[in-house]
Amino acid sequence: MSRHRLVRNIDIHAELDDAAIDDDTDDMTEEQHGASSPRPPSFPHPSSYAAQMESGIEHIRAVVGDEASSGLDDAVIRDTLWQFYFDVEQSIAWLFGSSSTHHPTPFSHPS
Repeated sequence: MSRHRLVRNIDIHAELDDAAIDDDTDDMTEEQHGASSPRPPSFPHPSSYAAQMESGIEHIRAVVGDEASSGLDDAVIRDTLWQFYFDVEQSIAWLFGSSSTHHPTPFSHPS
């Protein structure tokens, strides 16, 4: 019942008063306006991910060889490139550093 009293006691004219809300003033600073950008400028756009991934796979395949000779399938190379933010040199170093036939993701902890 108390909700009904709250609704009954609302001053509808005060709630609908357009002067109560002032949209002309902006309390945000220019720095805060700049912080509302969708992504930092140094972060690559998602449309370039596919191109970076394909380029990275080609570079790694040129170094390690094909799947039959290296034992590395494209899924492992893709996961490694993704974990190292498309850094081919770090990915190759990690792939050569992991000598087991099962290649976990680069940041997984051994069990």
